[in-house]
Amino acid sequence: MREEMIREIVSQVSGSTHIHDLGIVDCYENSRDLGHGREQVEEWKKAEKLIIGAHYTEKFFSDYVHVFEERCKAGRTTTILISDPNGSGVEYLHKIDTQVPNVKEIINRIIRLLTLPPYGCTTQMKIHLHPVVLRYLFLATEKSIWIVPMLNSKGIAAVPAIEICHDSPLYETFIGDIQRLIEQSQIVP
Repeated sequence: MREEMIREIVSQVSGSTHIHDLGIVDCYENSRDLGHGREQVEEWKKAEKLIIGAHYTEKFFSDYVHVFEERCKAGRTTTILISDPNGSGVEYLHKIDTQVPNVKEIINRIIRLLTLPPYGCTTQMKIHLHPVVLRYLFLATEKSIWIVPMLNSKGIAAVPAIEICHDSPLYETFIGDIQRLIEQSQIVP
């Protein structure tokens, strides 16, 4: 009933339910606002599975250590995909931007944060090193996927975050892509 009400509102406001039918249910103009809502963080803590894909930024992981700590204590699986410091993606990033930091050092810090107490654990934390330059960052649960598109140009700018609900065409497209990326990545022992 709630879903139909949302569709009706979207239809009245935009004249079309096409965007909603594809699965887009929420967005932020600036992806840095993602995770500031209590509901989102609670969903991340309680999701049966949480899959996060990033390059090599420590900030997200250090900002949400309490999420990982709670997930470890509850025995919930968390899958993290981060850049392989020796992969072709990082090699390419170094070629186009000489300011790319020491990725190997950053990745090692992220792995320690996620696998060592007090916040991390080794049993439920599945860390994969992906070899590519991601075209979007993501945070996926069984309920939805948050997608943060990557910019093509150099420089810093606000980038939107888009939430896509499960059981939708876009969710199926992205979750399939994420699963293939997991299969193509190397798991950290």
